[in-house]
Amino acid sequence: MTQIITDSVADFEPEELARLDVACVPISVAFGEKSYQENTELSKEGFYRLLRECPDFPRTSQPAPGDFLRAFLPAKERGDAAIMITMSQRFGGIYQGALLAKELLDYPDAYVIDSRGAAGGERILVETAVRLRDEGKTPAEIVRSVEGLRDRIVLFACPDTMENLRRGGRVPALVAAIGSAVHVKPVLHIAEDGEVVIAARELGKRRAMHFFAQQMRKRPPDPAFPVYVMYSDIRENAEQLAELLRQEGFSPDERLINVGAAMGTHIGPNAFGLAYAAE
Repeated sequence: MTQIITDSVADFEPEELARLDVACVPISVAFGEKSYQENTELSKEGFYRLLRECPDFPRTSQPAPGDFLRAFLPAKERGDAAIMITMSQRFGGIYQGALLAKELLDYPDAYVIDSRGAAGGERILVETAVRLRDEGKTPAEIVRSVEGLRDRIVLFACPDTMENLRRGGRVPALVAAIGSAVHVKPVLHIAEDGEVVIAARELGKRRAMHFFAQQMRKRPPDPAFPVYVMYSDIRENAEQLAELLRQEGFSPDERLINVGAAMGTHIGPNAFGLAYAAE
């Protein structure tokens, strides 16, 4: 048996993790002096309520070393292999933390994969690893397949403004100001190396959604994998994007993913996004 592990940036709900038999290393978010582990001590709904009501800007922090050890140790003690799929190492130190845990445990049967993405893109890789595990594939076969799929993941996001990214230190103030001009919606794209780039600046939310559809026509989705529509707090955005994609002939997954604290801290509320595997 191979234990699949991920981090909370993949935005699985606790019941989904239990059903899929996936272990999760949670990221922490702090408002002022109070810190919470994402999705265990603070739900997504609770996070956005605090984001609206708390005067303190939230801060995220990577898991403690012990969190990684607790995720890996049960599989090692059972004599099983473990595969951890992390958010892009460009976003933080989770990938390095997982590698350190593997080294500290002297665990040669542990594998760590940098998803080079986050949210729905990372989720597709985790779900693929689970399917391959359940089909009886070896850990090496799972790793090869997931790393091969990784280069085909397409992820776009449209924050309402760039202010949260600026306050979190993710983009320079000048770039944030340009991206936050009145009615201008910045479209962010995670490049193949895991770096976030501004793919477009569209006049209004609707035009940003049409840009998503245009990019899907250029790189059509592989029907073997889900097309995930994501949102931060405001579900209506995801519903509108999903309906537009259906009108354009695509088939987004019925599940609309509300991103949690790890992503919501940086993109803010009222954002929407898209993740899929290209043909």
